[in-house]
Amino acid sequence: MLNALAVFAASLALTAASPAETERSFPSGLRLEVDLSHVTRGTLLSSVSSNGQTVFVPALSTHLLVGYEFGNFVPMLGVGFNKNSAEATLEDFDGETYEGKNSLLMLELQLEGRYYFSKDSIRPYVFGNLFSSFPFYSQEVDGKEAPEEAIEQIEDRMDYWGFGAGLGLDYAVSDHFIVGGAWGVGGAFQSEDSDARESSSSSLNSQVRLRLAWVF
Repeated sequence: MLNALAVFAASLALTAASPAETERSFPSGLRLEVDLSHVTRGTLLSSVSSNGQTVFVPALSTHLLVGYEFGNFVPMLGVGFNKNSAEATLEDFDGETYEGKNSLLMLELQLEGRYYFSKDSIRPYVFGNLFSSFPFYSQEVDGKEAPEEAIEQIEDRMDYWGFGAGLGLDYAVSDHFIVGGAWGVGGAFQSEDSDARESSSSSLNSQVRLRLAWVF
């Protein structure tokens, strides 16, 4: 965290004290962005198990975002996705074995706002975001699909929403192409409401993002 703050402070000083090195004005207009994100989660969002099988939610995900620059403020709307699957040979208490297969696709809707501190080619910023997930789970045992009710219960356990905030830095490579990165922390919240039980939980997470953007 101290390293991230040091880089952020240095970039602020650079944009303020070295205008000659950042002559190129930052491109503005419609912004299309691809983010590669690594999210460090607690146990809340890391995995889901059913019938002896466990499928992990990948830490890496891809986000596609679109936004528009209004002066120093940039609102962004995007969707993220990741997918994972697992296969296993399982054994019950009677010693009989069966083949299990499951798959999890996580979609995440995200709303983000950024405030940039300059319009030079190097631009530090702060951001805040809100997000909500939409899990799609499937499971087969010996080639037969699991009951729909069981699938819905698992999807209900994997559904979450949350928020985050952090620091970022963009660099305008050209008039239309930008590279950048961001680091932030946040929280995620989950609840389960089924015939079996009602529960809620929360988890802290950190996120590191690498970004490529095109401005038109």
